[in-house]
Amino acid sequence: MPPPMKKQPILLIVSGLPFTGQHRTAGAYARVYKARHISHEILSKPDLMAIYRFEDTEETYRAMLDRSREALLAGEDVSLDGTFHTEAIRAPFRQLAEDTGARLVWVVTKMCEQSVRNLIYQHFPLKEDGFDLHEKVRGEQDPLPDPHFVARPDLLDMTDITYAIREYITGMRAEAYRMLEALMIEDGILPPRR
Repeated sequence: MPPPMKKQPILLIVSGLPFTGQHRTAGAYARVYKARHISHEILSKPDLMAIYRFEDTEETYRAMLDRSREALLAGEDVSLDGTFHTEAIRAPFRQLAEDTGARLVWVVTKMCEQSVRNLIYQHFPLKEDGFDLHEKVRGEQDPLPDPHFVARPDLLDMTDITYAIREYITGMRAEAYRMLEALMIEDGILPPRR
């Protein structure tokens, strides 16, 4: 009898502008589907603004890359969160997926401006700086050319988002989700895609 086939590990990268729910989304996915959660937020320095300075960001993403490599080589699925807002940040993770044979899956979190402002106001001590940071990163953001799933933590609960991400990964109901998204755009629930 041939040995059982080894499962291809998944490298799930949850990206988005600051304060759009990347950490929560990646963490929820990791808990439900038993992936290793490696967080930009947790590995960063405690200073909110420091996590977006070039030298600090570069160091943090390097640490995320190293921890991801270790987990993927051990056969674990990995769920990452961070802005991943430039191609310079994304490229080493694409290479990591190729080097380890992992399936790379991108998720982009988005929230409407009012939801971002509410989140900053409710949860973060640097309220005045939070939205400025969100806009600063938006201005530096490179378009994501890879296929990706868009998660809206301001519109759906984490259970639904986690399940939808899994469906996206497995290909289940992908067309149904695209149709639902189109209807929500048509009804004004979601903004049109840019």
